[in-house]
Amino acid sequence: MLEKAHRLRKNAEFKFVYRYGKTYSNEWMILRLLRLKDPRKRDQPARIGISVSKKVGGAVVRNKVKRRIAASLYHCADQLPEGTDLVFIARQALRDADFGQTQGAVLRLLAKAKLYGPGS
Repeated sequence: MLEKAHRLRKNAEFKFVYRYGKTYSNEWMILRLLRLKDPRKRDQPARIGISVSKKVGGAVVRNKVKRRIAASLYHCADQLPEGTDLVFIARQALRDADFGQTQGAVLRLLAKAKLYGPGS
C-alpha cells in the first residue's frame, strides 16, 4: 500500500492531471504525468493515482488490478522525482495479467517517461 503522502485522492487532482498531463501508454495501461510548476509544490513527494474503469470488470476485479499496480509501485515510489503527479489508467487487457506482467508494464511506462530505471 502506498503511503498517504504518495497518493492522489481528490477528484479535482485527478482531473487536473488528466487535463494538463503528458500521456505515455503501452498495451496494458496509460500513464498521465504532470510535473508541477508551482514552487511551493515542487518539494512534495511524487503523488500517484490509480484509475480502473468498470469496463475492466466488476468491483473484485477492479480492486485486484488496483492492488497489483500499487504493489508494483511500492518499492519505487520513493525514488520518483519530487513535484510530479502520476495517474495510471488500467486497460481491459490488464484484467487477465498476472503480477509479473503488471509490474513489468508499470516499470516500462516509468522508464518510457524517464522517471525510473536507466536514463532517469
